Amino acid sequence: MSPELVVEELYKDSILTLEMKETILMQLTRFAKNRKLLDIIPKRGQWAFHSFCLALEKAGQLHLSIGLREEQINGTKDSTSNQDTAKNLSPQKRPSENYTQLYMIDLWDDIYVTANQHDHDNSIQIHLRQYVRDGKNTPYPTKKGITMFTSDWLMLENCLDGMTEALKSYAERQIEETWYLGSNIFVKASKDFPLLDLRHYWKPDPNGDFVPTRKGVKLNRRKLEQL
Repeated sequence: MSPELVVEELYKDSILTLEMKETILMQLTRFAKNRKLLDIIPKRGQWAFHSFCLALEKAGQLHLSIGLREEQINGTKDSTSNQDTAKNLSPQKRPSENYTQLYMIDLWDDIYVTANQHDHDNSIQIHLRQYVRDGKNTPYPTKKGITMFTSDWLMLENCLDGMTEALKSYAERQIEETWYLGSNIFVKASKDFPLLDLRHYWKPDPNGDFVPTRKGVKLNRRKLEQL
């Protein structure tokens, strides 16, 4: 995401004040600017999210705003649509939770990306997860996968070119290549196979190193290209 373009559009829409705009743009890195922007958006009223989606589209990030338009947020789109699950799906309420599913993309081999919006604060969670199927061939999520916030997803996007190149040249590397997305999520490119491991890590010792958890998923080049 280009924070300068998005911030300018939000300022024109009066979502951001001049002070907010300057605070975001004075951050030293693109990642810091994006994080500051994402911290502010949920606090700027009911129209801020819709304006943010439009700003993303104008900045060339149409896929980030898929399913996040105002009519989808307000449930005006038919939630019983029978679209292919490999494409964008209509919002579906999950009664047991306070989230609305905005879209679902099949990356192949029952690995899906889903985006879910909180019904009250409009925060977004993006899941990259392995699914299993029941007797009726209906896919259900497992614990194998990662949960990202929007800032983590944007960092993943910023790193996609490097990750793709890493998969192409895996046979030439002597060490694993690593990226940090945020929220204790690391991505590692294997030096032995054309695979990316996306995984949550934790610190058993606050003064020690991060260690991997069981919550993760592996992507090959084909799946990565679907992102």
